[in-house]
Amino acid sequence: MNELLIGLGCVVLLLYLNRTRLIHHTLRAELSQSRTAAEQIAREDALLQSEERFRTIFNSAAIGIALLDLDAQPLLINPALERFIGESAAQLQQTAVQSVTHPDDWEEDVRLFGELCAGQRDTYAIEKRYVRADGQLRWGHLTVSAIRGADGAVTGAIGMVENITERKDTERRLREDEERFKALAETSPLAIYMSTGIEQRAQYVNSTFVGLFGYTLDEVPTVNDWWPRAYPDPTYRKQIVDAWQSRVERAIATQSEIAPMETVVTCKDGSQKTVEWGFKTIGAQNWSFGLDLTARKQAEDALARAKEAAEAANRAKGEFLANMSHEIRTPLNAILGFAQVLERDPTLNAGQQESLATIRRSGEHLLTLINDILDMAKIEAGRMVCQAVAFDLGGLITETAAFFRKRAHDSGLTLTVETPVPLGMVMGDAMRLRQVLINLVNNAIKFTPAGQVTLRVEADLGERVRFSVADTGVGIAPRDLGQLFEPFSQTASGLQVQGGTGLGLALSRQFVRLMGGELSGSSAPGQGSCFAFSLTLPPADCREPGAGPARPPVVGLEPGQPVCRVLIVDDLPDNRTPLRVLLESLNPQAPVIACREAADGHAAVALWEEWQPHVVFMDMRMPVLCGEAATRRIKGRMAARPAAVRSVVIALTASAFNDNRAQFLACGCDDFAAKPFRGEELFAILERLVGLRFIRAGEARIADDALSADTLAVRLSACSAQWRAELRGAVALGDFGRITTLIEQLDAPDAALRAVLSRWAYQYDLDAFSQLLCRGE
Repeated sequence: MNELLIGLGCVVLLLYLNRTRLIHHTLRAELSQSRTAAEQIAREDALLQSEERFRTIFNSAAIGIALLDLDAQPLLINPALERFIGESAAQLQQTAVQSVTHPDDWEEDVRLFGELCAGQRDTYAIEKRYVRADGQLRWGHLTVSAIRGADGAVTGAIGMVENITERKDTERRLREDEERFKALAETSPLAIYMSTGIEQRAQYVNSTFVGLFGYTLDEVPTVNDWWPRAYPDPTYRKQIVDAWQSRVERAIATQSEIAPMETVVTCKDGSQKTVEWGFKTIGAQNWSFGLDLTARKQAEDALARAKEAAEAANRAKGEFLANMSHEIRTPLNAILGFAQVLERDPTLNAGQQESLATIRRSGEHLLTLINDILDMAKIEAGRMVCQAVAFDLGGLITETAAFFRKRAHDSGLTLTVETPVPLGMVMGDAMRLRQVLINLVNNAIKFTPAGQVTLRVEADLGERVRFSVADTGVGIAPRDLGQLFEPFSQTASGLQVQGGTGLGLALSRQFVRLMGGELSGSSAPGQGSCFAFSLTLPPADCREPGAGPARPPVVGLEPGQPVCRVLIVDDLPDNRTPLRVLLESLNPQAPVIACREAADGHAAVALWEEWQPHVVFMDMRMPVLCGEAATRRIKGRMAARPAAVRSVVIALTASAFNDNRAQFLACGCDDFAAKPFRGEELFAILERLVGLRFIRAGEARIADDALSADTLAVRLSACSAQWRAELRGAVALGDFGRITTLIEQLDAPDAALRAVLSRWAYQYDLDAFSQLLCRGE
């Protein structure tokens, strides 16, 4: 404020503006007779510059400033005051101060201004309301200081007005909130007890507290007085006090609120109430809120007993599914894990590759069966949701057709894809849509002994897209159409064709409903069937995450990376070995991945201490010490030892549902993968969390990335005649699975050719293969 007064003192000089100008003219006259004219002019210019600075300060000040005469009439007004009042300086100079002052504030202002003009005070400050030109009220903090002449008499005053409207509004709202709080507190169904200070001395209890427990504020003046009255049994009281202290300590340690606590309170009349206590600390105030749960508890106990029988069946079902999933997935993990390892072995001949493909297909069929059962259970329990991501609809359709093209050819069928409109990037659940289309096309091929299967995608209304799969198969009898989408039910034609579980169409309909559509089917015996549905798939920006196509498969690790130590923890060797072999198969000549194994949680913790692995694949379900407990110990020791390696822990589980993901992450795991594991999923996790750099098909580093067609033909001719013949046959059938297998059989010296062919296979570029094979003939 002193700085403001000094600044405003400068404004007083503006009162002498005319006098300054007179001095200016006088100095000019004297300078004509003075031998020091230059010095006088310099002083005069400095005076004018000082005057200009004062004028600038006055005009740019953030608070309103006015020069008043002894009648409180404004003589000089700055722009800030104009904006505050809402009138120009000229208007205000013609307006009485009383007209812009709220009537209730005028009397005190006049009295204080009179005392100032009479010399009884040098300054005064008040808060008053101003009436703007538009009728609005604004609060201002007014400070008025006297201006005295050379003889000490008051000649005028300087007034400063600071806009405090927002502050006053805040104070008003606080008062209103306080009044509302009091009204709410007294009518609240919660018993409220507020204490302050180290002694937790009570400051307030509401009427609900008194009515519920019978104790007044005088009877429980501190928390220590409350304990023996509310909990007269010493043993129970100690439990409550200990539980309270534990919650307080936990809240302090985690910098969170004190967790709610349920107790049985003994009232003044001897009755007992079940009360849930909530706690809130506001500054120095400790608030306790008690909710009477007595009636609710009685109802809940009765309801719990009534529900127990029904829930027992659900628990048995859930336990059965969990155990069945674990027992089936555990051996499948070894089967499919070793299958993924062997698929990377280039020494296998065609017969061995075919046998391996049969093993993997059978394992995946069994996995699909258990997944279908679990998916149906999830849907029935309302635990499945769709996840919309950006994806290439055209690419999804092409991949789906390519998946069945060889099978259709082997069955003597024509598989046709019709897309009357261009298919681009859309938003939707790509995984569920792919699952539905694969199911429908699979059924169509299975029930069509001759003829064709057509997958058609076309525009529907608005952003909706219509999908249909039609076939010329055996058809469905009218009596069977009603049970077509029932779980585990099969039509007469379905029973004739061995295989299947009766879950496919039921799941497909549920998936389509989850995505906002409805799957319908029409059929006639001997004329084939058609299944169709429409989904809303809005266009997507191709720059969005997930918009790109699936990445090519991993074929190895980039050499020259720092060694990554990987610890595999599982109680079953058959689960540890395939994962270890798969990871080690990616190593370049100088290994990048070093693996060790542990059979239980205790061994895992000991190996972590000794070996400091960068990655831990942790099975969650183990004897001796489970994966969750082992993960907590490892993460706890990492926290206690900042210099230790920051290990990434990846949970592996064969449990039925993924609902435990949050539980696994809470115990310290960094990510989650299901058994049987999928190599590409684990590689993606290692790439994202550990920073390992993988080589993918088509991305192999070769000296010459731009091989000419002639060079490719020469390299192709160097391959065996049998290999070229098999490749030519696979290309003729459009069998990209077989094409990829043949490419992987190429020897290391053919890395350049293999890179180009892998890229073509990934892009489904049959033309490129055909042209190369023709050139090589």
